[in-house]
Amino acid sequence: MANIRYENFILENKLKEQLDTKLSMLDFVTVDSELSANAGMTKKVNVYAATGRAEDVAEGEGNTQSIEMSYTQKEYIVGTTQARFIYTDEDAMTDPYLVDAGVQKMTEAHVNALNAKVNNEYWNASRYKAYTKGTDTVNFDMFVDAIALLNKERDEDAALFALCNAKMKAVLRKGLKDDLKYVEGYSRTGYIGHICGIPITIDNGIPDDCVVIASKNAVKYFYKKGMEVEQDRDQNLRKNIVYSRRVGLVAFVDESECAIIAPSTTAPTITTASIAAGSDRAFAGACASGARVEVLVNGVKAGEATVSGTSWSYTIPTATAGEVYSVVQYVKGYASAANASASNKTVS
Repeated sequence: MANIRYENFILENKLKEQLDTKLSMLDFVTVDSELSANAGMTKKVNVYAATGRAEDVAEGEGNTQSIEMSYTQKEYIVGTTQARFIYTDEDAMTDPYLVDAGVQKMTEAHVNALNAKVNNEYWNASRYKAYTKGTDTVNFDMFVDAIALLNKERDEDAALFALCNAKMKAVLRKGLKDDLKYVEGYSRTGYIGHICGIPITIDNGIPDDCVVIASKNAVKYFYKKGMEVEQDRDQNLRKNIVYSRRVGLVAFVDESECAIIAPSTTAPTITTASIAAGSDRAFAGACASGARVEVLVNGVKAGEATVSGTSWSYTIPTATAGEVYSVVQYVKGYASAANASASNKTVS
């Protein structure tokens, strides 16, 4: 029996076809081809935030505040995601469907890798609706409050979606039963299709007890190269090796397009007794394990602390008298938490 082996272009088309139908998370992000047209393997992403508002002014009066933009710049490195499938001629002769099944599993491996990256990026969000686990019930009001954090003038034009895992969807069904008991679909099947006009989608990559509410503008997938397939063969051992790879990166790009309902957690603390004006001032404290800790000066992000276990530390390049320092921690699966305002440190 002749060796069962696909030509590269056939394998590539099979993989692309399966990716188009299985890569569900690409339906929830913006796909950008910018990297494919430019040299370089790094991408600097500015995540913008705005403060200030429009004001009513009387004759002879002006604004008391301005619209101010700030951003956090993060550098991403383009990465290669590769899957490998090995089979022998004897494998293919024993089971003629083995090659097709292997190609499908390669596709699923790419899907899982990309979905995990997208889910991780949502946790760069800064807008959270916190609740007390075990005491509060995630309900309609929480969705309303979370959507309000996005400051959308017309919800119907925002193209928002909500992601949660299957366990959380069960919690929503129970928590919303009184709000939805007169809806025919819910009365018959316990169906939850939309809440506040936002479609609910199951994504088991989202942590328990959490709901991510976002639009496609929150996260971008920048691709450098599309699906690429290569094959190799050890003729002596009759071993066939198939490689499939994609090159790109996933980045959180707009904090105004994502809000998360999540349980509250223990707030970080500041253990540094005082900060004196000067250069290279040490600043430290405690946080939750696995946290990302941001240091703020006068309420504006100054940088990210170095975290080791349940401790964080940060060196202030130049501390100026009167500046007020505080910290905020972010932990996947929980709402962000700031240190108690009473423990903020003012540079003396």
